[in-house]
Amino acid sequence: MMDKKREIIEKVRKLQAHAASAGELGNEAEAEAFNAKIQELMQAYKLHQSDVDGAGHVEEPIDRTFVTWQMLGLPVRSVKVPWTEVLGRLIAKAYYCVFVLISTPKHVRSSTGWIGYFAGAATDRSIAVQQYVILARFVERAATRSWNDAWNLYKRNGDDVRKLRGFRKDWIKGFLERLSERIEEELKIVSPEAPAGTTSEAIVLVRNNALARVDKWLADTQKLKMVNNPDLRDGNNELGYMVGRAAADKVNLGQKALTRPSAGRLRTRS
Repeated sequence: MMDKKREIIEKVRKLQAHAASAGELGNEAEAEAFNAKIQELMQAYKLHQSDVDGAGHVEEPIDRTFVTWQMLGLPVRSVKVPWTEVLGRLIAKAYYCVFVLISTPKHVRSSTGWIGYFAGAATDRSIAVQQYVILARFVERAATRSWNDAWNLYKRNGDDVRKLRGFRKDWIKGFLERLSERIEEELKIVSPEAPAGTTSEAIVLVRNNALARVDKWLADTQKLKMVNNPDLRDGNNELGYMVGRAAADKVNLGQKALTRPSAGRLRTRS
């Protein structure tokens, strides 16, 4: 693993030299392409510029960052909302974090606005929280806007608007399911038959090591219990589902997701 990391560091140094040279020659497109590859490699292997410079870096401590309804700009709910939990899981696993649900009495949830928290290293948490807030706000707005568009279209065409029952619920379900599929597509999942020493295997090792640190911190500092995955109930509206999936196809995921979203159980904090 260390040999692979040194190999990647040397590759990043060469790419940085090429980017600098292209920039000096005024070839901005080429420099941008080199920089995009540099960022992809550094994120995949959790490298810092100090690694590339040869100075080394101190590993960031693990901690947690809460996410609240206030951060999303939405009214505080006293009950859990399944899609916010599913989204948290997808984002966390993509950014080396673990998403922990907050299981508290309704009056506590109402007073704090807590949805859950991301546990992980500071940089990873910062990115995860930012992406969570952006996507959660998008889901809330886009699902409602799509329902309004469909309702107006049905009214203009004289169609029965009762056919739109469950549209918004299935829009969200379709969006999240397609988002999960797209993340998996970008994660470069390694099969058990993948040859040892490959770049993909090395990336998976980096991911596993990072999440192992998070799991240890959670075990040492938090009292967690396992809960079933939230149920995105079917609203039986095929149109809403398909429109939601189409919306997820337009989301720019970038190059940051590195592992399959967990299909297991969620953890919750009492």
